[in-house]
Amino acid sequence: MVGNKIKLYFETFENKDLLLIIGTHKFVRLKAYIEFVRADGTPFVLDAIVDTGAYMSAIPFHIWKEIPVERQGRYEIFGLSPKPECKIHALVGKVMCKICDEKGSTTPIIKIHTYLALVDDIPLIIGFKDLLSKFNVCFNYEKGEAYVEVPEKNKTKKR
Repeated sequence: MVGNKIKLYFETFENKDLLLIIGTHKFVRLKAYIEFVRADGTPFVLDAIVDTGAYMSAIPFHIWKEIPVERQGRYEIFGLSPKPECKIHALVGKVMCKICDEKGSTTPIIKIHTYLALVDDIPLIIGFKDLLSKFNVCFNYEKGEAYVEVPEKNKTKKR
């Protein structure tokens, strides 16, 4: 069921090394459930980090090897460090997915551009291009509220 608001959630965690420096502050990540469909048509849902500062989404190898992928080229992903030893080899491609929540609300299925990492040791990251740029992302950690809102023009009609 395509819903107007699809709930996101917060993950709170501590980093013991940083706690020694900055005190008892907890760290927070905004997360979402993402549904992919395997090549055989079987859907599966994973939790992902919602990163509004990431230009594109990034999918680890063990996930994208199971889903249909439209490959477009090769790329090297760099994070905070531009050092060559810190790069992640990837492909650039398109995949189909949607954001969903525990109540059964979902965004429409959308084809997104993504980095397809050639390694497994990265998190599943939902970035801005094609996915977050299509929907309104709203979050207020203090109130414990977070959701993706599907604008009227992006909703699919009920049959």
